[in-house]
Amino acid sequence: MKTYATRWYGEATSFGAASTVTVESGVEDTEVNARLVAGATAKGRVTSGLTGNPIEEVVFGIEEPEPGVYEYLGFSVGNSAGEYTIPGIGEHKAYIDFTSYGCPVGEPGCPHFYALQLFDGASTLATATPLLLRAGEAVTEINAVMQEGGHIAGRITTASVEDEPIADAYVCATVAAASQGIFAAPGGCAYSNGNGEYTIDGLSTQSYDVQFTGEVCPGEQQAQCHDTYQRQYYSGETTELQANALSVIAQTTVGGIDARLLEVSPRTPVSTSAPVLSGIPAVGDVLGCSQGVWEHGPTGLSYVWLLNGTPISGQTSASYAVQPSAQGGLISCEVTASNAAGSASAGSGTLRVPVALPPTPGVGELVSTSAVTHRRTTVVVRCVGATACTGTAELVATVPRKHHGRGRHGRAVEVVIGHAGFAVAPGTTETFAIDLAAKGAKLVRAAGRAGLRVLVRGPGLTTSTARLTDRR
Repeated sequence: MKTYATRWYGEATSFGAASTVTVESGVEDTEVNARLVAGATAKGRVTSGLTGNPIEEVVFGIEEPEPGVYEYLGFSVGNSAGEYTIPGIGEHKAYIDFTSYGCPVGEPGCPHFYALQLFDGASTLATATPLLLRAGEAVTEINAVMQEGGHIAGRITTASVEDEPIADAYVCATVAAASQGIFAAPGGCAYSNGNGEYTIDGLSTQSYDVQFTGEVCPGEQQAQCHDTYQRQYYSGETTELQANALSVIAQTTVGGIDARLLEVSPRTPVSTSAPVLSGIPAVGDVLGCSQGVWEHGPTGLSYVWLLNGTPISGQTSASYAVQPSAQGGLISCEVTASNAAGSASAGSGTLRVPVALPPTPGVGELVSTSAVTHRRTTVVVRCVGATACTGTAELVATVPRKHHGRGRHGRAVEVVIGHAGFAVAPGTTETFAIDLAAKGAKLVRAAGRAGLRVLVRGPGLTTSTARLTDRR
């Protein structure tokens, strides 16, 4: 165990103040001597601010032999009681760093959940209180109560049309402020799960760059990694200088930090399931074309619709509105998948577009008639069919035919006693007035309360019967 303070040749206490030694080939210098003095010792205990339990935290000692010059003294791993000891501290400013530096998330026993902290609760050297120790001195109670760090979470998928999750992908957050060097908050790393999801824990309140390394490290220990995907920084950048820094606050989570990664060595897409058509193949309806299922991560898809095997001009989306020109023909679609390695196409089955029947012509139906007032009645007509109903409504009465001079009646004859044109929109009803001829009005009066039975008929109108009564 180190018990002496660090010295550099020439009785220097820092690397910058050390004297150089000139070495010549074949010449042995036997006077590169040093006189060491006992170093100070810092001891303390590390506990959890969440549970109060001891933490087997990694504790670093850092010296500042000259203003702005920092050197590591060494480190200590706390025991099961959370106790640590760092010996060999020189008579300089010294800082105690409680951190999980260099211990990626996922390693067994890694205390990654807590944020970096220096003695007295500071998160950076600039705000920390240094220890000023004398040679051989032992200082105790250099304790720390660790607090939950911040978190960065997201999902890693392939940069393909199917966004397949990438498991065991390695992702790291590093402090964005490069000027703080290795003594900045260390950040953290994580591996994605089977759904491509990851969470980096134990982050101090800082700005971080997030790097998706492209490495995939399968297995429980993640011991062997493979450069399967291209490295990427959040969000979608290729270098750290272009990265978008994330502001993280301890005990909070920044979510949705996702990445879509390209393969380092892509292969030409291969169709494993053909596209499928959906919808009703009728003029005016919209058909859909699925993308199908592809291997080897296609990054782009294009569509072509075909009529009887020939591409339809301008129809290059995943949907197609069936045109009248397609009646009687076979419709299909073709999907082309592509990536950096090449492209491949796959076609769907076919659907036949039936020839549309002409629309059913509209026919008027009698709904009701009104009593005759001043030789006028009204007729309500409903239009049934796909087109407008137009025509002429006639009121036809049946009267006996007289044989002149004999005083006897012959066969009955039909007499038109009134008529009027009509026009009704499909699915609606309209009311029309019909003026009776003088003879018709006379027949209605003669019928009395029983009313005159008439036929309502004419071009464009279904024949119906009605009774006309006189209202005076």
